[in-house]
Parts: sequence; structure tokens; C-alpha cells
Amino acid sequence: MMPRILIPLALALVALGAPACGGGDGNGDGGGASGPVEIVLVDNAFQPTAITAAAGQEVVLSNEGQALHNLTIEGTDVDVDVSAGATETEDVLEGLAPGSYDIVCKYHVAEGMTGTLTIEG
Repeated sequence: MMPRILIPLALALVALGAPACGGGDGNGDGGGASGPVEIVLVDNAFQPTAITAAAGQEVVLSNEGQALHNLTIEGTDVDVDVSAGATETEDVLEGLAPGSYDIVCKYHVAEGMTGTLTIEG
């Protein structure tokens, strides 16, 4: 796993569209479609806010905020809470059809904690 200090840097590069080292799939892990997608939850934002993944990829959710946060993928039954300071690895992308999905933290959507998940076909 990537040291915590490097995760925000790697995610920032992904958000800017920079290629990942090692010829990865562009989600910042460099490990191809079978590697995890990393999403950092902070007060009150997802990092990155635009995520591209393949159906079935694992998702690593790291809550670096001070409050309970959540990943809800609208239009699906995905609804995962992550306590402050915790990291969860989830198989929430299993079975998702290719396309674009809105993601929100159900606790902080009013504060703008939203993003977009694109599942590649």
C-alpha cells in the first residue's frame, strides 16, 4: 500500500489526467484493471472528485477527515460508511454497468461532497 503522504499526490495526478507510472489504468495505482481504486474522503470532499474504474475493481476508501463519511453511488445499492481515520476495502463496483454515476457522501451532500464515477466498458 502507498504511504499516506503519497496518496493525495497520486490522486491529484489522476485528477489532472497524468498517466500513472508503470502503465496502469489511469486510476493512480499503476496496477492495471485488477488493482484497487483509491478514494480519499476528507472534510467535505472526495479526492479525486472524478474517478474512472472498471466494474469489479476493489475500492479503497480512506477517511482522512474528522467526521464519519460515506460513499453512496446513486442509482445503486452501494452505501458504505467509513469512520474518521479508518480505511475500508470494498467490492462495491461488482456488477456495475459501464457508464457514469454520481457519488455522494449522504452525510455531507449539502456541503458539496459529491463526485462522478465512470465505469469503463
